[in-house]
Amino acid sequence: EWAQEYSEAIKGTAHKAVFELWRSFCPEDFPNYGWIGYDHRHAAVTYEPWWLAFHDSGGVTYYATNSCAPERGKSWALVYPTQAFTPYSRDVQDTLGDLREGIGKALIEARRADPQVAILWSHPSMLVAWCESEWEQPVPPETAVNDSYGSWFKSAFYFRLALQELQLMSNYVAPEQIMAGELAKYRLLFLPFTCAVSDELADALLEWVEGGGTLIADMRLAVTDEHGTPREDDLLERLVGVGRTDLAATYELAEVLGQDGSSLQSSAHEAIEPLGDAEAVVSYADGTPAVVVRDLGEGHTVYLNLLLPKYDPTSVRWIADLLTAAGVPRTPPAPGRARASSWARPRSWA
Repeated sequence: EWAQEYSEAIKGTAHKAVFELWRSFCPEDFPNYGWIGYDHRHAAVTYEPWWLAFHDSGGVTYYATNSCAPERGKSWALVYPTQAFTPYSRDVQDTLGDLREGIGKALIEARRADPQVAILWSHPSMLVAWCESEWEQPVPPETAVNDSYGSWFKSAFYFRLALQELQLMSNYVAPEQIMAGELAKYRLLFLPFTCAVSDELADALLEWVEGGGTLIADMRLAVTDEHGTPREDDLLERLVGVGRTDLAATYELAEVLGQDGSSLQSSAHEAIEPLGDAEAVVSYADGTPAVVVRDLGEGHTVYLNLLLPKYDPTSVRWIADLLTAAGVPRTPPAPGRARASSWARPRSWA
């Protein structure tokens, strides 16, 4: 997958905001200090180090000690050629002082509580999304409406942004970790634009859901196996109780209507129908199912026939309701205290 070789953190696009990937998959003692220093405004200088401190970075790294682009009239340097501080680096020095002592230092040195929300990182799904797409560049488009490649990037990123608005964290997990049983420590798993699903991964997911987990998936789930071979079986129905009535997805803005009068704009949807005991609880204006829920064993599945919009108050509230229904607390439970396991339909869908 395409990405910068350094752990950029505070970015507005998914292909650059890779700090959480590094944090999820690197060893605990790996120095994942983020990568900031491009924005020299005072507001950015004072905000970005604290963002990293609150996201378990353990430190801060800056671009760059002495870097400039004369042809652009641009400098990112922390020092002049004489080694004197620049106005920017003096601002940095003042900000970092608060993170080197007192509560700031305690925050930098602390390790966060283990999250109860996981997000699947599926490299095969990115490749399938690329193959379905008409986009020809490695850097994805991430505008209001994109086809499959841009949508693959936006799906996980916008879900993460909703979690951050709720002051919750998550871990990325790979298919190999799921098949090794590592979902046992999570209450909720999100499958973002997960086009490619192996039989082995599906079996592990279903076992976890039947044991009490909540599985949320969105667009293009299981259209192929892990090698990109189109599926012609009933895996989508087995996973989330949904069938496709048309294999093609539609990429255009459409309004999703909650039963409480709330609404959001989705940039993609598919022609689907609930099967078996699955139930469509939210729909588009034309009646197309937008959210399909199902109980399975002790757990639950939710299929989002939509892409969450970016920083949208309604989608944040819907995700908050889903987390509550799945028993994910907004604050970590006390050591030794059992976690909630009750399920109720989200209030906005009741």
